[in-house]
Amino acid sequence: MFQPTLRLPRRAAAPAVALGALLAAATARAELIADFEAAVRAGHMRSAPSDTSTSHVEGQPSLTLHFGSPRLVWRARYLFNGAYTFQGDGSNAYANLLELNLAAQPTGRSTLTFAASASQGSTFFRLSQRAVDAARPELRPAGDLSRVGATALQAFSWEAAPGLALGQMLSFALDAPQDALSRANRQGTLSLSADRVYPRDSFGALYTARLAQLHPALATDGSTVRTLSNSLQASWNRDLDQQWNGQITAGFEHVAGRDQSSLHPVASLTMRYLAGVWTGAALLRHGASANLEEGTMSLTDEVVLRASRIFEFLPQGNLSASAGYLRSGPLRAAGAAAGTGTAISGDLGLTWTLWGPLQASMRYTLSYQPARGTSDAITTHILLGGVSYRYSTGEHTPTPVPTLGGRVDGGDAVRFPGEARPQ
Repeated sequence: MFQPTLRLPRRAAAPAVALGALLAAATARAELIADFEAAVRAGHMRSAPSDTSTSHVEGQPSLTLHFGSPRLVWRARYLFNGAYTFQGDGSNAYANLLELNLAAQPTGRSTLTFAASASQGSTFFRLSQRAVDAARPELRPAGDLSRVGATALQAFSWEAAPGLALGQMLSFALDAPQDALSRANRQGTLSLSADRVYPRDSFGALYTARLAQLHPALATDGSTVRTLSNSLQASWNRDLDQQWNGQITAGFEHVAGRDQSSLHPVASLTMRYLAGVWTGAALLRHGASANLEEGTMSLTDEVVLRASRIFEFLPQGNLSASAGYLRSGPLRAAGAAAGTGTAISGDLGLTWTLWGPLQASMRYTLSYQPARGTSDAITTHILLGGVSYRYSTGEHTPTPVPTLGGRVDGGDAVRFPGEARPQ
């Protein structure tokens, strides 16, 4: 995983304070904004090897609550999706998504973040709801199956001394078939990091522990596989100039199962680009990872490219794209839950404002898995287009949830209201 570098004002303070007092103080100084959005979209999906083709229209109302103050920002969102199929198998579907994001500064030298989500819906819904420029390739079971998922993440960053940043992260993820919740796959992760920060470079160490409980989708005996992995990595993050940033991590990872264990190298490389209307990133990663949809653990090589561009000739026009390649190989420690296969993904999306609160969007998504074992190749094409209407109770754009970003100088960070950008 990539750990953001902390660059906060250097004021002496305790590393943490009670959040209750912070919430009470912030509430008295800021405004709660409610956003109502209603979208109507038409979609078409074609998949193989089943050679199915469906067309549908969907309604998608959502409610988002925003709150922002100089030291606390949070956002809560609920979305309902109802789809009516007018060409294809004739089935109708519904889906739900609930999200919560929070960022706070308990002290002048610390930042606390929290994010959680819960979703229920088909593979089509899950693919079409993910951000176009944040998609990643994944191996999935065949079919447009309805699943239930949940995630939670908590992270704390603290500038313990000038130029010394300490970090802690705790996360949990769950995924299960909607009609078999007892076969939920789970993974918990704990990370601890330390970084020595200079004006353009940071050097650090990262320890990560992961515990996974998996129910292999292909297993017929209802078996459960548990794995524990520990990794230790060194990292180097450098701002090459005002536009380019690069980060590399490398180390070793130990994965232990019931009867076997394995030790292998783990590494990642990230390049980021930020210049005016253009943003982009490239990610390369090698290491063990759990697939919660299939209930497998594998040694994975992954390449992801992402880009986004703002167009001046379209009102608030934004074009985003991402493409990824993933190859999973057997992992001895995973035993019966070892997964293999290859996945390719591609996403392209365009959004622009038609008039005032009325926005249009178009999107194309490709998911491809070559044949593996006795299974045929799986190909999914999704095309979506629609319009949405937004009404807000506030007179200004809601404050985005702050993030630390990836650059050493914090140039790509999203800041708290009133916080100055670094020079």
